[in-house]
Amino acid sequence: MPSPETVDHLWAKIAAAVTTSGGVLEKSAAAVAKVSASLQETGGNYVICLYCNDSWNKKQVEEVFRICVEELGVVPPNYKVSSSRCVRAEPMRVAS
Repeated sequence: MPSPETVDHLWAKIAAAVTTSGGVLEKSAAAVAKVSASLQETGGNYVICLYCNDSWNKKQVEEVFRICVEELGVVPPNYKVSSSRCVRAEPMRVAS
């Protein structure tokens, strides 16, 4: 989980990848990203979520995962499927 000391850097990287024109996730299935605002439920750490257009499309989800790892150096530990979206269940960590 990103700590208060690392969350700003990681969030800036993810947000820019999704929202910036030419960002590596801009044209991917990762349509939206968010960062938690409350630390109470995560034991003092933050949660960063990526929402995918179609969590049932294995190829699209794998592509988002590949981009996170190869292009951003971020390793998403897993995905949580929600009715029509793919929701990051746990925060990402920066690959070392």
